[in-house]
Amino acid sequence: MNKYLLDNFNNNSLEYDNEKYTFDKYVLDIIQEDYPYVDDLSKIHTHGLSGNQILKISEKVQKSFSSYEFSTMIDLFAAEYLQPLIGDTDFLVKRYPTLNFVVPNQEEIGRRLPFHQGITYDNGRGQGTIWMPLTKTFDSNSMYVVDHENSKKITSFALKNKITFEEWERLCLESAYPIKYDVGSAHLFHQEIIHGNVNNVTNSTRMAIDWHILLKDEECGRRIPGGFFRKKDDFKTTTLKNDSRQSIIYLSCNSDYDKNIVKIHQNDIIKKYCDQNQIKYSFKLEENDHFAWLPYLESLMEHDYIGTILMLSIFSLPDDKERRSTILQKAIKNNKKIVFANELQILQDLEDINKVEHYRTFAVKKKGKYYWE
Repeated sequence: MNKYLLDNFNNNSLEYDNEKYTFDKYVLDIIQEDYPYVDDLSKIHTHGLSGNQILKISEKVQKSFSSYEFSTMIDLFAAEYLQPLIGDTDFLVKRYPTLNFVVPNQEEIGRRLPFHQGITYDNGRGQGTIWMPLTKTFDSNSMYVVDHENSKKITSFALKNKITFEEWERLCLESAYPIKYDVGSAHLFHQEIIHGNVNNVTNSTRMAIDWHILLKDEECGRRIPGGFFRKKDDFKTTTLKNDSRQSIIYLSCNSDYDKNIVKIHQNDIIKKYCDQNQIKYSFKLEENDHFAWLPYLESLMEHDYIGTILMLSIFSLPDDKERRSTILQKAIKNNKKIVFANELQILQDLEDINKVEHYRTFAVKKKGKYYWE
C-alpha cells in the first residue's frame, strides 16, 4: 500500500476550519428548503419525519453534492488539507460524496451499515477515505473503526474459516471503538480499515459526509477514474454543441471493462443519461463481440448523417492505446462528438482526447496481492 496512505490515513484525525468549510451549514440549508423548522441536524429525528421523508431528504442532499458550490468547496479543502499529506502525488476526488444519515434506532428502518472494509466494497487500496461528521459524534451514534492490524487479522480469519455474518459482526465489534468528534474534525482511513455502525441508542442523529481521494498510479478497484473519481474542476456541466445530424447509441462488449456488462444494461445507462440531458437519439448499433479493435465504431466516423455517438464509457474504447487514439482522432477530424455516459464526458475537441487518456491511465485495477492471499 502507498506509504502516504499507511502513514496519514491510518485512523488519523484532521482538524479543519469550519468557518471556511461550512459543510454542516450547506447541508442544513438544503434541508431547510423543504423543512424550514429544522434548525439542528442532530435533532432532525424529533420532528416526526417518516422513513420515506428521511430517504427523500438524503436523496436531495446527495443530489446537491454535484453542485458548483459544494464541488468547489471539496476541491479547495482537498488542496489545503489533503495535498500536504500525500506530497506531490497527483490525485482525483470522488465525484459524488456520500451523506451518512443515522437516526436513533436506525435498525428499525433497516439502515444500519454493517462492518466492512473498503477493499470488500469495490474500493482499491490506492484510495483514502475522508469521513466528516456534520454533528457531534459519540458512543453509538458514531462510526466505529478497528485498527489496521486487527482489521487484517479479523478479515483473514473470516476468509479462512468462512464464518457467519453474526460472528463477523461480533469479532469486529470486539475490536472496534467509536469516533468521538465535534464538527470541524475529519477522520482519515485507508481501505484495509474495518469500519461500520452499531444501532444508535442515543437521542442524537448523526450526519456525516464521506468521500475519497485516489492517488496516481495506485489501485482503484472497481471505482474507475472519470466516473467514480474526477479531476479538480471537472464538475462543470458540459453541453453538446448544436448539431442537426442524428445521435445514435453504440454498444460494445470488447474491452476489459465492458466485456461483462451485457448490452441491455449498457443501453439502460445510456438511455438514462439521454433522458437526464434531453438528448434524442435515432437508433442503436452494436459492435461484434471479439472485435476488440472496434471496426464498426471507426466506420461510423465516416457517416455524414451521424453527429453524436453515445456510448457507455471511456473504458469501452479499445484497450490498445494506439488503436484508441486512431478512433478518437478520426472523430475530431470528421466533426463527430462522442458522449461517454458513465463519466459524463463529451469528446468534442483535441483537449478532450487528453482528458480521456488522463483518466484511462491514472490508476490500475489491482496492484499486488491482498494481505490474505
